[in-house]
Amino acid sequence: MSNLLELKRFLQADLRERHGLVGNGSTISRLPLWIKLGKNREKLLKLVAKLEKIYQSSIE
Repeated sequence: MSNLLELKRFLQADLRERHGLVGNGSTISRLPLWIKLGKNREKLLKLVAKLEKIYQSSIE
């Protein structure tokens, strides 16, 4: 769930800063470009919401 939360935070961020990390030091840096592009933000956030629902129903 922590990776999903990290992805959600990344997608929701207005400003995406690197905080001094260079290269492939983080999970986010390894994401495909189409995920990083702002034009796909809404669709991806909807998919993340669906995944969160699936996850919540699986632990109940």
